Amino acid sequence: MLNQKDVSLFEGLVQEALRNLPERSALPVVHQLLYLHKDGSWGVRSLMSGHSLGRPPLIDLMKHYAFAVSGIDPTVEQIEERGVVVLDRMTESLRQALNELRATGGHSALQTSG
Repeated sequence: MLNQKDVSLFEGLVQEALRNLPERSALPVVHQLLYLHKDGSWGVRSLMSGHSLGRPPLIDLMKHYAFAVSGIDPTVEQIEERGVVVLDRMTESLRQALNELRATGGHSALQTSG
């Protein structure tokens, strides 16, 4: 079961990232695999193509994160069992991406079309 404090921490980092992202850009949360776009949507890349996830429920985002870092497509049940660990690691990945964004003055963000 996910702790609301941990969920709020993650959601707060997402909001902070959105405030710091330049227009028409995306923050690579998992390099070349999972991105947070300035509009608050999430995107994934696979085999040189990408697609938008929109604004998925947290459990679905956690599934995509787990796949991005491990290459294994977990079931919802597996994510629910290990939700605390997955959310913690996803939060840390977002924190590192945000720190890099701040350190580079926004230059670590990827420009998107628009």
